Amino acid sequence: ERKNIMTGALSAIATRYADGPTSMQSNALYAQHTYKFSNRLTLNDGLRLNLTKLDARFADTALMHFPFNQVVQQHLAATGNIGLAYAVDNTTKISLIASSGFRAPNVDDLSKVFESVPGSVVVPNPTLKVEYTLNGELGISKEILPGLRANVNVYYTRLTNALITQNSQFQGADSIMYDGQLSQVMSTVNAGKAFIYGIEGALAGQLNKYISVLGTVNYTKGRVVTDTVPYPLDHIPPVFGKFSVISSVNRLRTEFFVN
Repeated sequence: ERKNIMTGALSAIATRYADGPTSMQSNALYAQHTYKFSNRLTLNDGLRLNLTKLDARFADTALMHFPFNQVVQQHLAATGNIGLAYAVDNTTKISLIASSGFRAPNVDDLSKVFESVPGSVVVPNPTLKVEYTLNGELGISKEILPGLRANVNVYYTRLTNALITQNSQFQGADSIMYDGQLSQVMSTVNAGKAFIYGIEGALAGQLNKYISVLGTVNYTKGRVVTDTVPYPLDHIPPVFGKFSVISSVNRLRTEFFVN
């Protein structure tokens, strides 16, 4: 509730999540396997069986008159991974990984009522489906100098039923009065397809007895696929990285770094 400290008047405000008894379970059973074909070639693979359950109940609908008062979902999914690591020689290693994944809608996805910015309100979508991914990664690790190793990884993820937030409607209206303001209605929905790809690099090692270096950099791009022009996927960061030079002399450790 909200209280006007000048008049003492009380008024109701909406909770961010479903305010009735709400519960979510996540259960999994998995097996992982490793096999060495030789001293240079190693196989890693695994399977995982996932079961998620969600029961969100909307007890107080005085402020938001939803056409439902409960959302119940249960999802069973199998995912897996397989990877090969090959040591070309004592200084170079190549790895190749493929995997699948899934994400079931959670309490935040399914029951959130949230004013993300003034004039825009997110409302629940009880018809959300599971998001699935197929992932691939290629990595190369090389000792470029004695004690100094560089790593480069390229990766790609394909999403199906990607969970994204976009303009929507509530009971046939694209805007509603929320907290005394006319607000654009938004909901989390399943986009058809999306993709993420990127490259990351790392440099780490001991240059001499006292000096070591550590550096990382990451570039990521994500897009939602449409019939016309793909548009950016949520939560994709700009290029970021860090480079450090570390000095350790007796009990004194000094680090210079750039982010």
